[in-house]
Amino acid sequence: MRRFLTFVLSAVAFLSIFPLYSRYKSTAAPIPPGVHLAGVEMSRYKDSAEIQAALDQLYLQPVAVYFDDRRLVLLPEEIDFQVDAPAMIQEASRFLAGPYFPDIAVRHFLGLPQEVTHGDVREIG
Repeated sequence: MRRFLTFVLSAVAFLSIFPLYSRYKSTAAPIPPGVHLAGVEMSRYKDSAEIQAALDQLYLQPVAVYFDDRRLVLLPEEIDFQVDAPAMIQEASRFLAGPYFPDIAVRHFLGLPQEVTHGDVREIG
């Protein structure tokens, strides 16, 4: 009888937590907390167009390069530099599955700092 009661209580606890976990997962998409795109924390953006605009604002600005004593200004379009935001979002979305997201969710609910993720490199931050 004790085993059955333990099983029932475990099942009820799991079924109670699962909707919260699912809801958090949907609000964390497409970029979960702690996942950085191009070195920038982007989880506050929830729309692909917003992410693209934020990346464009950061990485499509002119860059000054110094060679000897000369200052060269490079425009991204002149050197064919492009930001592939859809591919970056696709890569970031892999952290919504597998072993990564439960860690992200537990850290969020416990108020712990997220592990900052740059591709496959993770650090507490």
